Amino acid sequence: MKKKLMERREELLRAAVKRVPIKTVAEEMSKAETEDPAERTRIQLAIQKDWSRRSVWMPNLVKINDPTILAETVAGLREILPCAWGEYASGDSSSSKIAALRLAKETYHDIIDLLQSVGAVQKIPTEIAGTVAMVGASMPFEADPTIIALSKKLLAEDKKGE
Repeated sequence: MKKKLMERREELLRAAVKRVPIKTVAEEMSKAETEDPAERTRIQLAIQKDWSRRSVWMPNLVKINDPTILAETVAGLREILPCAWGEYASGDSSSSKIAALRLAKETYHDIIDLLQSVGAVQKIPTEIAGTVAMVGASMPFEADPTIIALSKKLLAEDKKGE
């Protein structure tokens, strides 16, 4: 039973990295386990409840079960970033650029949250985190060379247009 639960949690984590909705994953898992509609619903609810408690079990899963899952998860999340920045650079409208920025921001937050949940990155105390969010919300982006190059390019284009 415990092995099955760990495998289910691994599958949930891998699906989350791929941005597959947990509800979809729960439906697929329940179909694989039973044909009974009532039992499927019960399994789906259990999976969704377990996912909502991931902050409790995720650190143990990553540390104990599969040492490569953390690296795979972070690598999967990092694959999203070039696409998001490419969309931002080639976006036609401000709404598409905002959506690309939002995706990049969420991806950075997902990476940081994951690394903090396993203790790989120290958590910022709440008082400081609020100040950082107010003062320098773009702080994680400043270290990325791609973002620095893109910022310089956009600034140069703005100067040409003036």
